[in-house]
Amino acid sequence: MAIVVPDLGTGVDLSPARGSRITPADTYARPAIPGPADTSIGDALGVLGQKMNSVATDETNKEIERQKMNADLYASTVASAATANNGSFTPDMVNRPEWKLHPQVAAYVSQQAGVINGRTAAQQILGEPPPEALASPEGAAQWVQAKRAEALKASGNVPFYSAGYMQSVEAAANARIQGLDSFRQENVRQLTMTGMRSGVYNAMQTSGPNLQASTNPQVAGEVYNW
Repeated sequence: MAIVVPDLGTGVDLSPARGSRITPADTYARPAIPGPADTSIGDALGVLGQKMNSVATDETNKEIERQKMNADLYASTVASAATANNGSFTPDMVNRPEWKLHPQVAAYVSQQAGVINGRTAAQQILGEPPPEALASPEGAAQWVQAKRAEALKASGNVPFYSAGYMQSVEAAANARIQGLDSFRQENVRQLTMTGMRSGVYNAMQTSGPNLQASTNPQVAGEVYNW
């Protein structure tokens, strides 16, 4: 038997009638309230993340320690490279892809390379002191100050490397100043002794060999002090 579908027509309004209590379906998907199982999973993931970070930190620290153990060898290599480059240092001598140095280690290597090359350069830069440096402490200070400026220029005035370079130059300059001070003091002592001996000789010529019988307090004083 055929099913007859009633003709509803084309003018039927399917919208809710005015005053109708029919409400649209609620399609908002509300988040589920976490239960005990969800909380446990979150805690486990947090602990796992902390452990992974700790492992990564430990590996980084181990690599840094390994690099520190070889830092002096790196520094010697860099110092040789700078010397071969007409004494000019460049950061890429330290930041080599095959080394992958930690920034702290790279800074140390750069500075130590400067220390090595500064020791060699200090003797050439300082050279022999001029007469004015021998004559007075002020002359020595001016001479060393000029040499410091010369050394800083020779170092390239770059971070870390120049600091190590100047550290060596400063040590050599301070030693040189102390040497000049000792030189002047010895000269003064020798001149003083020569003068005192001359005074004794003159006193002997004037008073005779029996100086103790001298009635000249100045002569007696000179002999006693000498």
